[in-house]
Amino acid sequence: MMENSKQRIALLLVIFTLLKIGFSDEPIDKYLGKKYTMSTSENFDAVMKALGVSMWYRFLARVTTPQMVLSKSGDEYTLSLTSLVKNFVQKFKPGDTNTIMTPDGRTANSTITFDGNVLNEIESDLNGKVTKIKRTFNDTHLVIVLEVDKIIAIRTYKANKQ
Repeated sequence: MMENSKQRIALLLVIFTLLKIGFSDEPIDKYLGKKYTMSTSENFDAVMKALGVSMWYRFLARVTTPQMVLSKSGDEYTLSLTSLVKNFVQKFKPGDTNTIMTPDGRTANSTITFDGNVLNEIESDLNGKVTKIKRTFNDTHLVIVLEVDKIIAIRTYKANKQ
């Protein structure tokens, strides 16, 4: 019973957050090179725990403030996540499946697609865990919604002034 209440609250937070920042039909390329710095994180520890991430790495994820930027070279995109603890770079072509090493060290197959200003990613790791990641970009914020085993986390990033 308690789990359902937590999931409902998490889902309501997702809906509220997405309504707050707004949807856009702008192409994702509008946000290339724009830097975003994490400002809030809700329930991320629970998602990492469901993925089997170690307590030490979960602690590091809680105390860091990463920056994210999307860039493009030719038809290949790069998603870069930088922090004082660890840097993560993921190169991809929309619709292609790639084998990646996730920021927490798991090997996974990743497929990324675009829908306007939304970058959708499906990750399947070697243990059969499937992570759905939705990154919604706009001029002022980047909202990342992660879902694993019906557990939802929301990480909000603010656009840096340039």
